[in-house]
Amino acid sequence: MDNEHRITMNTLPLVATAAEGLCIWQPGHGEPVHTSSPHARELTCLRWTSDDRVVASGSRDGCVVLTRLGQAADTLQVATPGSGVAVLSLTWSPGSRYLATGASDGMVRVLDLQKGVQALTLRGHRAAVCALSWSPSEVHVASASDVGAILIHRVQGSVALVARFEHPPTPTGSPLSSTASPVAVGYLQWAPFQQALLASAADDGAVCLWEAAPGSGGASGLNAPLYMFREHSAACSGLQWSPVNQHLLVTSAADGWLLFYDVTKRIMLRAIQLDAAVTAFCLSADSTHLACGSAVGELSLFDLRRDEEEPVWVVQAHSSPLRGVSFQRVGVPPHALAAPGAISGKQSPAAIASPAATRNGGVSRCGSVERAEVAAASSPTASSPMASPSHAAPSWLPSRLLGAVAEPPVWRSARGGDRKSVAQGKCVP
Repeated sequence: MDNEHRITMNTLPLVATAAEGLCIWQPGHGEPVHTSSPHARELTCLRWTSDDRVVASGSRDGCVVLTRLGQAADTLQVATPGSGVAVLSLTWSPGSRYLATGASDGMVRVLDLQKGVQALTLRGHRAAVCALSWSPSEVHVASASDVGAILIHRVQGSVALVARFEHPPTPTGSPLSSTASPVAVGYLQWAPFQQALLASAADDGAVCLWEAAPGSGGASGLNAPLYMFREHSAACSGLQWSPVNQHLLVTSAADGWLLFYDVTKRIMLRAIQLDAAVTAFCLSADSTHLACGSAVGELSLFDLRRDEEEPVWVVQAHSSPLRGVSFQRVGVPPHALAAPGAISGKQSPAAIASPAATRNGGVSRCGSVERAEVAAASSPTASSPMASPSHAAPSWLPSRLLGAVAEPPVWRSARGGDRKSVAQGKCVP
């Protein structure tokens, strides 16, 4: 790694990784700035808060842990101890006041971290909830299960299930046609710039775009995706919209490929291949860098502005496959993270676990979240909606996405060799 890249990486936000434990990395360095084992079992997911100061992690031990450098972690017992219920997915509300957790018992529990209580329980799934996404407007929470069901709940005003979708069957002749049916949908995210657009990625390698406006699925009978890409030959392992470009969607899979799509033209723009299965990834807030984890425990960083498809930094992050990778949005230096402060201007995790909160039936450190289901009578109060990113579009994007018309691009894999012509997604009849 040359000095120019080292200097560039020193200015990048921190990256959190999850496997058998939690690590926080400054890109370009060989040792983490933080490492801990916050859970009794392996981690399944993790997410930074919107202010980059706290990272939440979920685990098969049924707990959520809020970690901040230099301070004691706070453990929220989401499931009843000894019940065997695992936390499989997490999503923050845009203002980071609320944290929704998806569990193996099919429940979505919404925690109010300012008041220290469980505010809502969202029902409707008949299987484990593998993926969650909170809409940028804060009005809806989308959830997906390991039997292919996608539910959309309204969580402001009158709480209700407003739409339901089912992942399409794997077509006969597909490389994954032998995949058990129904198919698990493991990844889900709302489009940041289009209020009603939702993307999902499943174990049969399919990536679907859904019109997720209330009433668009279920009762109205419009249960098919708007479009489907079937470019992966193995189970998907990640999905993310670009934070700065409304056309760009990125996915990863166990086939070792990272794929970049233009969802407007419905074509694939770029592909990067790793030597091992990709198990998790995350784009930086300006979409110039991508961090991904592999099945052999490596964390790799790609500079997407470069023509070469080789990582600019690789580190052996864990001894087991990475289950989560999360970039800070803007970046807070480690010394600032260690200073006392608040979560998004609210109470700190320690304040949430105060004796007063415990007396009121709230969240206590290593204690149990209050089980009362408030439902519609106690829906979350709206926090400040997530502001639209002000970053400029990354220079590596094709010129069509920057306002001009471009020819179909040529891309290269990390293993060498050109893949020419843009692969078309398979349109759903």
